Amino acid sequence: FKIIYMNSCIGLACNAILDIPMILLLDKLGLPAYIGTILATCIGYIISITIVLTYLKKDMGFKYKKTFELLKKLIIPTLVVLVMLIVSKYFIKIEYTRLTALVSVIIHGIIGVIIYALITYKNKALNEVFGEELINRVMRKLHLKK
Repeated sequence: FKIIYMNSCIGLACNAILDIPMILLLDKLGLPAYIGTILATCIGYIISITIVLTYLKKDMGFKYKKTFELLKKLIIPTLVVLVMLIVSKYFIKIEYTRLTALVSVIIHGIIGVIIYALITYKNKALNEVFGEELINRVMRKLHLKK
């Protein structure tokens, strides 16, 4: 458990140390200051994850080849959905109120999920994550496969 405690403390310390400098830096750059806290948190997580991954590889002999291959298959649909949402923001001009914003989030969320699911199904990433048996069972329940 030593690695867990050390990892958590280092990640938290990095986040705490970077919060204020990142806020000030982004404020000077003319960007919203709250993004600084988001970046500090991301950096803290990245450091924590790197420590754990290094530990797993060094001490436990963990191999990452399959993990990175799967990650590539998952990044592509994520980028496609991101681009689709950014493009749709420019084509769909709505006067946003609370209700229209909620409807917009629901519609874009459904479209994003459908696109992501289709791409990950086609590139077999869903099968690698959930297993072919579960995917086939879900597809049969949705009447998309016999």
